[in-house]
Amino acid sequence: MIEKYCSIGTDCIIAWDVFISDSDWHNIVGSERNDPVFIGDDVWIAHGVSITKGSMVPKGSVVGAKSLVLRGHFPEKSLIAGIPATVRRTGVEWSR
Repeated sequence: MIEKYCSIGTDCIIAWDVFISDSDWHNIVGSERNDPVFIGDDVWIAHGVSITKGSMVPKGSVVGAKSLVLRGHFPEKSLIAGIPATVRRTGVEWSR
């Protein structure tokens, strides 16, 4: 669900039941309604993940199943998982 902007890189895997949104879908006084979402190249997003406004998933990363990705920056080639999602490991290499 994108209201304004989401960028998804090349050669990504996005599993089923993934929710990506750049918006709150309602106005909150003192808060921006939208903030772009950026997903880098070669990212694997497992099933059931939610990626919310202002999130950046960097190149070569893996997002673990059922994770909630909030605003923030993560290093490239990270395993990102949990609620809220945090870096669980760096230097991750994966392939199809």
